[in-house]
Amino acid sequence: RVQQNEWEQLQNSSDALMKKLNGPSDNKEEEAEKIIDALNTEKSKLDAKMKEWDLTNEALRRQLNTALERELQSKAAGEEEMQRLKQQHLDDLERLRGEQELTDSMRHELEEMKAKQREAVDKSKQLEE
Repeated sequence: RVQQNEWEQLQNSSDALMKKLNGPSDNKEEEAEKIIDALNTEKSKLDAKMKEWDLTNEALRRQLNTALERELQSKAAGEEEMQRLKQQHLDDLERLRGEQELTDSMRHELEEMKAKQREAVDKSKQLEE
């Protein structure tokens, strides 16, 4: 927007000088030289503004690229963390599954031991009778 306003100001200044050149005058050559000098000054200003704009645009482009690069790195780091957490979750599930199998196995053995103990108690009672 600032660049647009500056451009319009330079354009208006240039237009005013051209109107003066085409208008009535007693000393056309002298006025033409002054206008040419003024136009050259305006052109120099315009060239300087264009260079300034180019530098500003280049700086903005570098800032944008840096921000995008950081965003991509951040996203990649987030994805790596997500993968690590997912793998940790899978490992935890596998460990819990192993613990559950061990618990089930121990429960089964305990049931078998209780059954054998009942049998032994029953045999012991039969022997006592």
